[in-house]
Amino acid sequence: MMARNGSPSEAEIRARIQLLATWMHDAGLGSGPVVLIGRLTGGSQNVLLHLQQGDREFVLRRPSWHSRSDSDRSILREARVLAGLSSSDVPHPQFIGACSDVEVFGAAFLLMERVPGVDADRALAGAANARHGGESLGLAVVDSLATLARIGVPAALSDLGKPEGWVARLAPRWRAQLDSYSQLPGYRGLDSLGEVDRIGSWLAANCPSSFRPGVVHGDFHIDNLVFDPARLQVAAIVDWELATIGDPLLDLAHLLATWPDGRDAVAPRRRLEHLPAAAEIIERYADVLGRDLTDLPWYRVVACYRLGVLLEGSKARADAGQGPVDIGARLHDLAVTLFDRARTLIDS
Repeated sequence: MMARNGSPSEAEIRARIQLLATWMHDAGLGSGPVVLIGRLTGGSQNVLLHLQQGDREFVLRRPSWHSRSDSDRSILREARVLAGLSSSDVPHPQFIGACSDVEVFGAAFLLMERVPGVDADRALAGAANARHGGESLGLAVVDSLATLARIGVPAALSDLGKPEGWVARLAPRWRAQLDSYSQLPGYRGLDSLGEVDRIGSWLAANCPSSFRPGVVHGDFHIDNLVFDPARLQVAAIVDWELATIGDPLLDLAHLLATWPDGRDAVAPRRRLEHLPAAAEIIERYADVLGRDLTDLPWYRVVACYRLGVLLEGSKARADAGQGPVDIGARLHDLAVTLFDRARTLIDS
């Protein structure tokens, strides 16, 4: 058996792949041996295996070997979203299948088509003209986000979330999550976060009265995109496990909060050169969609607040002995910066 609290050996992975081949055959998803091509990078939250069956290449995605108890639900949610996007023009990995039986691969998993492409760093490194490449890639990112916003709510995803009251729930939800960290033994970080109560109060007082529902990715940033390096276009948006139904402006706000242009955004990665500035991103989004962006300042504040709370969770778990201390400290510093950024946006 593959332990959920420890990384498996190569022999265990090979045995699981054999079980996977049997499951695929029984599910009508393909027959024949499945071969491990390699492991893909995808952060610490999930395991990504590049597999091949015959001449077909695909990717298995499952929770990390050290996953929390709710991780299976996240994987199955992502599978549902990918399936629901299958008839859209949103760039995404094509869904193959999903399995909730932990006996097959030690946890729930999904299978999706492999999308050829590279990350943003390599896409820009191959650009013939660095300045033009940065501008083109940045606008392509905005265009892919606009494509998602344009589809509205597909019928297959109509019950993915609860749009009624969604916007009013955002700030209280993340404040409750931040408060919950105090229950973890050893965590004393709230006092170092500054005036987080002021952010929550401002969000409550300025909450938009309505919004136009659409699919919200929930974690839209440049490292969750696969690029076609030849055309500097987005080949796929990945990591859909936080997707819901809400206002797509939250995705735009999250993109701005994490935009790695070295200007005024906060990004947990190194900067990229020659990207469009925030004002250009906003202008492009408005032009492509033709929608009113009056509420964008509110969403920019809530995006910083939300992301800061999520990152602070790593610090809280590290203080409780449930995660790496160095990563917790680094993400805590980013959380502090995000809360500072939220207050700056409020004051501006």
